[in-house]
Parts: sequence; structure tokens; C-alpha cells
Amino acid sequence: MKKFLCAFLCILLLAGCTDEKIKEEKTVPDFSGFVTDVSTTVNGIEISASAKYHSFDSLVLEFTSPETVNGTKIICKDGECEIVYNELSFTFSEDKLPFNMLCVCLDSCAVNVRTAKIYNGCCTYSSNGHIYDLYVDEDTLSFKSLDIDGETVLIFENFEYISGQTE
Repeated sequence: MKKFLCAFLCILLLAGCTDEKIKEEKTVPDFSGFVTDVSTTVNGIEISASAKYHSFDSLVLEFTSPETVNGTKIICKDGECEIVYNELSFTFSEDKLPFNMLCVCLDSCAVNVRTAKIYNGCCTYSSNGHIYDLYVDEDTLSFKSLDIDGETVLIFENFEYISGQTE
């Protein structure tokens, strides 16, 4: 009887540990994109933009501040980026951009987080020798901020997932 009782208690303890592990781990909801406002500071200058990630190959980033870049768009699709400013535009390969540029960070978030597991409000992944920590609101699973190698590079506001078919 004592052996049965010990075995039963061990099973209960193991079951309890498994339940606790499940509570710590969350999965990002299935999504086909997101819309958000992002901000960052580069060389002491505050930069803000609105972003819409339509699918896993299309990102539109429109700068809202500072005034000198207001209205400038970066459109990334199929590994190519187009910068549009007033009537001027030019295209270049996305892989030529620095790893911490705004559109590369957003693209990386979308691609890497799709099947990610979130532990204690954070999804960690590595790319090109850098560690990315995407912080997520535990309740809504919306993006809060992105750190690269321990330094905050993006702050997310008004984050919403786009689910299902997009235009």
C-alpha cells in the first residue's frame, strides 16, 4: 500500500509540474500579419512610423516623424525594398540593409514569431549572430518591444494581429 501511495503521489507531483509548464508557455496566435505603430531612437533622434505587415512577404512602413521624413514609405516584398519619398523612389535588396534597421527588425519579428513559443512574456530567437528578444503582452499576446543583443531597438504601440485573408 505504501508503494502504491508513493507512486500515486509521484504521478500527482509530475502532473502538477506539467500543468505549471503549460501556464508559462504560450503560442502566438495564427496570423497573416499585423498593424502597429513603432518608435525608436537613432543617434538621439526619435523616429516613429506606422507599419502594416500584409503577409509573410510584404511590409509597408510609413514614417510619421521627424517631420523631415514624414510620409516616406519603405515597401518590402519578396526580398526587395522600395523607398518612396514624394515622387522619388528606388529599389534595393533587403539583404543589403543593416540587421537593426526598422524594416528588417519588423520583418524578422513577423517571420520568426509565427510559430514561436512565448516564455514569461518573451520570445527569443537568433539571426545572423544576434540575439533578438521580442517582448509580448501576456494577456493579449501583442508585441511590446524588441531588444537586439540586450538593447531595446523598437517600441510597439497600438498592435493588432491581422488574421485570415488579407487584401
